[in-house]
Amino acid sequence: MKELIAVAVAHVTGCPYCIDVHVKKYKELGGIREEIVEAILVAASTRAGAILSHATHALISFEEDDDKRSHKKANQSSSAPDCFC
Repeated sequence: MKELIAVAVAHVTGCPYCIDVHVKKYKELGGIREEIVEAILVAASTRAGAILSHATHALISFEEDDDKRSHKKANQSSSAPDCFC
């Protein structure tokens, strides 16, 4: 079971080496292809869920953009950076 979890985590982190190692270990322990595919699909849905939850930031940013533009025009000297990444 731990190797199957490791397969899923390796897919979330996107590490090809870890995917290879954990899939091979899981197969050696008697794991079957269908269980690996199921674990990968759970990992994919988890990743998709994270993307969807972060999408709220995009929507909020979109809505706030108009407010910030009108505020920035009124107060031209803004020291806040445009992006933190």
